Amino acid sequence: MLLSGILLAFLSGVSFSVLGMSYKMAAARHCRAVPFTMALGLSAGVVTLFKSTTEATAWGDPHLWGLAGAVAVCFISSIPLVVLASRLGPGSLNWTVVNLALLVPLLSAPYLFHEPLLGVDALVIALFVLALVCLQRGMHAAGDTPPRRYLLYALVLTAIFVTNGTVGVAQKLKYLLLGETSTAGLAATFYLLTAVLAFSIMLARGQARMRRAEWQVGALAGLTSAGGVLSLMTALRLPAAEVFPISQGLSLVGGIALTAVLYHERFNKWKVLGVALALAVVLLAVLREPTQVWLTGLLGG
Repeated sequence: MLLSGILLAFLSGVSFSVLGMSYKMAAARHCRAVPFTMALGLSAGVVTLFKSTTEATAWGDPHLWGLAGAVAVCFISSIPLVVLASRLGPGSLNWTVVNLALLVPLLSAPYLFHEPLLGVDALVIALFVLALVCLQRGMHAAGDTPPRRYLLYALVLTAIFVTNGTVGVAQKLKYLLLGETSTAGLAATFYLLTAVLAFSIMLARGQARMRRAEWQVGALAGLTSAGGVLSLMTALRLPAAEVFPISQGLSLVGGIALTAVLYHERFNKWKVLGVALALAVVLLAVLREPTQVWLTGLLGG
């Protein structure tokens, strides 16, 4: 189970990398945030609903609907915020904040999930934050698209951090409230609720018609989001301190690499250092237990 969980965490990170690129694509193709979110939720909902037919699902459990409702509210808030952030500033910085949200489930794990943090986890967190600092300095040195409307941009990034961190906690809570069942069912429920909420907003605004780009990019985002979420929630049988650094570390590296290649955000020594540190985070998460044993021996514990 350990190996399969690690492989699933890797797969989620790869999926989320493409998702990060799709957010930048949505901004570049002038997709409206709410219609894009509707297309994402609908496509991801169809995929996960189909997957739910292969497993036991507690459709009548109020815990499933409560979690799904909370995640849907975060999605309907977070996805438009990420699209807006991509218009206000560099895609690399926005995707960095999305992945920094791993700190929320990671630091709450000892209190909510009774998963104690180890000494190596403090090193993982420190390296992840250092990677973010290096990437931010690299983006400034490379002359990436400078942020516009700084106060609004800062508020949007803060909201992205909170909403994505809440989603991470909810995904882990699934195992406390629903056990091994309902992984795809929960995902299908919150994706389809997100689509319904988005469509309701569109109707209220008189925006019921969808543009082709919103369907196309939203469908791509939905497929990659569904793959990432299903892989991540299945991998979360393992401790959050193992799964989230692997998934978010790879997501961070892959998302930045893809946006850099497709949208010509240049690399420099600081960006390379940031990517290297993020990869070190992934490696330490994979080797969490043997690294902890080595650290204990080194410190004479």
